[in-house]
Amino acid sequence: MVLLAAALSVAGGLLAASEPAGTGGAFVALPLLGALGWWFAGWSAASLEDRRSARRIYALALAVRVPVLFFIHASFDRNTLAPDQGQYDWYSVMLLDYWEGKAAFPSLYIPAGRKLYFTICASFYWLFGRSPIGPKLLNAVAGSLAAAVVYRLTRHFSERRRAALIAGTLAAVLPSLILWSVLQIRDALAILALVMLFEAFTRFQERPTPFVLAGGILCFWLVLQLRDYLIYPLGASLLAGILLGRSHSLGGRRALAALALLALLVIGATTSGYSEPFLQEIDLEKLQQQRENLASGGSAFAPEADISSPTGALAHLPLGLVYFLLGPFPWQVGTIRQVMAVPEMLAWYGFLPFLFSGMVLLWRSQGLRLFAMAGFTASATVMYSLVEGNLGTAFRHRAQVLVFFLVFIGVGLDGYLERRAQEREKKPKVPGRPSGLPLSVKS
Repeated sequence: MVLLAAALSVAGGLLAASEPAGTGGAFVALPLLGALGWWFAGWSAASLEDRRSARRIYALALAVRVPVLFFIHASFDRNTLAPDQGQYDWYSVMLLDYWEGKAAFPSLYIPAGRKLYFTICASFYWLFGRSPIGPKLLNAVAGSLAAAVVYRLTRHFSERRRAALIAGTLAAVLPSLILWSVLQIRDALAILALVMLFEAFTRFQERPTPFVLAGGILCFWLVLQLRDYLIYPLGASLLAGILLGRSHSLGGRRALAALALLALLVIGATTSGYSEPFLQEIDLEKLQQQRENLASGGSAFAPEADISSPTGALAHLPLGLVYFLLGPFPWQVGTIRQVMAVPEMLAWYGFLPFLFSGMVLLWRSQGLRLFAMAGFTASATVMYSLVEGNLGTAFRHRAQVLVFFLVFIGVGLDGYLERRAQEREKKPKVPGRPSGLPLSVKS
């Protein structure tokens, strides 16, 4: 931990020296955020060994992300990898000006009820200087924490630590998860809130306590702030998980928790103003309009698709699933983001058999206890597959379900390695042959 803090301090100092305008606070923000993340990475681990493993994964993820953050910040225009970075930066500066009494509240740009990320960015500007480095550092820590939480979440479903190590390590080093956590966008915080929500839900299934319930509600609110369109599929999956996820009978505590979640979902959506626009957006004609808006640019796909009717949506779904889960394809390289995605996509294709085998293994061992996480992953995948019309946007949004796919991949790959080890042990040994010598060696 001391070495990690020292390395982060040196990196922050180098950045402040190389780009002094508004980045001097990085010298303070980087080690502070890194230390807080290291503590939280092992906070709810079940054992000392799990705590150490989760913190090692966090340290690995952060050690990878910080240099990538500095490199991208110095080498790429912010519009190259994620054009909405500029909007978050500018609107947050406008919000800070409002706090300081220099301007009116930018209500035209910042949506009511969904100001969290703008508030976070403006707070970093106020504390550490008006530079996007602060929010990017927070995202790097959030992405690293998400890898540690993926490890902890996998341990809730699997007794084998190696499965969790595989899942957590992949979450730490996969290029797309690194990329989306070193830019000034909401994705890293949204992914962290999602995996923490399902970890809290899993812990609540095992031992329902007010503290765990409060943590889950907080994570649900964070998702609501960062990705409001996930509220209903997420709420439905959690509600079904509470009702079905532990046994065939519905206990009193779980029934009350299910009713409380449903009430919070309805009341929160109604009072915050989320329900009306969402109910309008889930109309298939509105979804078709969104898809037409997204199906633009050089990486657009299936622009002729029409999902404005149930028949059209079902007809497009298989193709949408192929593009959402398997794109961008290696032969469709056109932009720098697609070039950067090729190594990960090749690895992703190799992981698919372990994804499916992990699903089977976990379903056999966990049954309906897996329903909430699997239900959300499936419903979010279907939703994105219908609406996405651009490979770049689909690749970015897939990260929100990729972290849950990694749980299955870790279990599936661990099961494969275990079977290989058992097969090697069962192979008969050649009698009379010295150990370690090939069959062709003669005395």
